[in-house]
Amino acid sequence: MSIDQERKKMDLDRGKSKVIE
Repeated sequence: MSIDQERKKMDLDRGKSKVIE
């Protein structure tokens, strides 16, 4: 429920997408 946590999750998602691409 923390903005920092959500931002970290988004960053992780983006990193995963980058690795897959």
